[in-house]
Amino acid sequence: QRESLAAVRTSLQELQSGRCFYCETELGAPGDVDHFIPWSRYPRNLIHNLVLAHRTCNLNKSDVLAGEEFRVRWTLHISNNDMALYAIGEEFGLMADRAAAVHVAEWCYSEAYRVGAEVWLGGGRYERLQRSSQRR
Repeated sequence: QRESLAAVRTSLQELQSGRCFYCETELGAPGDVDHFIPWSRYPRNLIHNLVLAHRTCNLNKSDVLAGEEFRVRWTLHISNNDMALYAIGEEFGLMADRAAAVHVAEWCYSEAYRVGAEVWLGGGRYERLQRSSQRR
């Protein structure tokens, strides 16, 4: 069951310095807690999979994978903020497991490449996942 993640919004906002994870501009409004790997592909509230985004960025990304630029940024984000994410997870009763999040992402991107899925590039732009995005 999908539950409200509003409780972690403030902590994620502080962690991301008040900026949208995707477009990197100031949030200004509360922002949406987004599942980096879409809930439709991985229905778990794993703290390492959650980022804060503008409502527009979140709606544009919808339930597709983000492009490679975002994937690289997310990987760095969860690596650089691993301990803080564990603390947020513990505070709000969310699972915390960076290795699991990375493994799930690798599988999702591998499958997306295999089936020729589109990824979100930002704004209203999408493209098929390219071979250079495929990690082995």
